[in-house]
Amino acid sequence: MNNQSKEAFKEKYTQKYHADERESDVTKEGLAAAGGIAIVYCVARIIYLGLAKSKLAVAELVLLFLMVIVTTVIEHKNKVYTVPTYFGRRLNTGTDKKAKMSRILMYLGDACAFAATYTACDIIFEFSNRLTKSVVLDAAIDFGIMLVIAFAFDFILGESKVKKYNAYLKQLEEEENNLD
Repeated sequence: MNNQSKEAFKEKYTQKYHADERESDVTKEGLAAAGGIAIVYCVARIIYLGLAKSKLAVAELVLLFLMVIVTTVIEHKNKVYTVPTYFGRRLNTGTDKKAKMSRILMYLGDACAFAATYTACDIIFEFSNRLTKSVVLDAAIDFGIMLVIAFAFDFILGESKVKKYNAYLKQLEEEENNLD
């Protein structure tokens, strides 16, 4: 489809289904609320089936996975490069050593929080079989393993997002400075 036919289609579509900014915002807010309800339902169903029935809620897991994929694809398509936040603080996107160390400390703090939560849930619900006869040793092993996994996951995803964000800002700056 060439540019002219795309513009003609867009104009025809917007004339037929015109919505002002307020209507568009209300629709987006409604869709976000519906998505939130769907996420809460899926998580509740996964927990219920896991604890009460000892089953895996495959359909709900697939739905959550698809929601993440669709959101990611739409953000990528619209060039929305968000910088992750940890504990309500936005990651420092600088490229110097101090900024990178700040990000690493945020990843480590998030990984510690996740590992502690996982370990507490494992002690309460006994997700994994006991490796040793000591609950304390098992908790330490769980915490250590989850700390490493969560830190690696946070580091890889966080640095990837920061890199994409910085590249996009550089591209915008180059376009702005290019007066040709």
